[in-house]
Amino acid sequence: MVFSYLNHKDVWPKYCAVHEAIYDHMGDFDTWYSAQTGAAVTIPNLQKEWKEYNRVVLDSMVRRARETAGYMYKNKRIQNTCKNMDKSTV
Repeated sequence: MVFSYLNHKDVWPKYCAVHEAIYDHMGDFDTWYSAQTGAAVTIPNLQKEWKEYNRVVLDSMVRRARETAGYMYKNKRIQNTCKNMDKSTV
């Protein structure tokens, strides 16, 4: 369901546009922050963090979907089967 939504012709381009806009703003902030004198705290590159975060989120969605599909397949129940017969391994 999530993949159908993200793959919709109107949704994915908007997702990408939002991702790119935030990425650009993070870069602007990184540039501004590094130019400040007296910045006592060093922060990580937010643009890099944003890119890595989104990769982790999308990869995690795929992994969870695969695990859920595998779980559902392994635990499927068929009506009118023998209760003491082992599940098929085919």
